[in-house]
Amino acid sequence: DAPADPSAEGPAWGEGTPSAGGPAVNEPSDSSASAAVGGLTGPDVSSWQHPNGVAINWPQVAAAGHSYAFVKATEGPSAPGRAFYENPWYDQDFNGAGAAGLYRAPYHFARPMLPISTALEQARFMVAVTGPLNAPLDLPHVLDIEVTGGLGPADLTDWTVTFVQEVERLTGRRPIIYT
Repeated sequence: DAPADPSAEGPAWGEGTPSAGGPAVNEPSDSSASAAVGGLTGPDVSSWQHPNGVAINWPQVAAAGHSYAFVKATEGPSAPGRAFYENPWYDQDFNGAGAAGLYRAPYHFARPMLPISTALEQARFMVAVTGPLNAPLDLPHVLDIEVTGGLGPADLTDWTVTFVQEVERLTGRRPIIYT
């Protein structure tokens, strides 16, 4: 997923993008927004998929054959001391995906930076927003790491390991890393 600024996003789920060879269904407009794992598919959704406040039709997503959804919960600050972002659609989307019978996982869009301890702050913020999540359809938390924040490979690895270990300590489950 992209950063919190929705002005740069293309067509969204709520627009009912036509699927290949079929009627409009709430499918991601960009095939990269759907991940294939062993033949299973699921969307990555955030506030970007709610143009003009349109809710996602989760039963339609499930009927389109998807098995899971990654729902953006939080995003790290752009610099130390800046505000964290909480997706205002998180609760509705997370609960809607579950009500439609989809496995679901919350994700945090990482903003790696020094000091490494910022990984602890970002992990704690995510879990404070989402809770530990141990219901039957709950997948582990997800770290969406798409930017380096200017960190070199060693610091980025340390930052990521610190985040993962803290989420695991707080939830009892090792998170998924999504890039």
